[in-house]
Amino acid sequence: MAYHIKTRQGLKIEHYYSDGRHWAFNDGDMLVRVMSQDNRFQRAWIVKRGEGIFDYWTQEWSGYHRIEDILSDY
Repeated sequence: MAYHIKTRQGLKIEHYYSDGRHWAFNDGDMLVRVMSQDNRFQRAWIVKRGEGIFDYWTQEWSGYHRIEDILSDY
């Protein structure tokens, strides 16, 4: 399943973590989330267009280069 959020041209979608960290979606950025059916496991990655794929929780480079690589691991 996929969702597309559209904003006015040039506006970013702001995201704030509970610990104060912040980042913003921009044109072409994506969030990939993997969850187990029983909700005991979940992971998420931020795909920043032109920059790479970050781990959502740590905000560090994930080592993944493509969304397909993430999905093939889970």
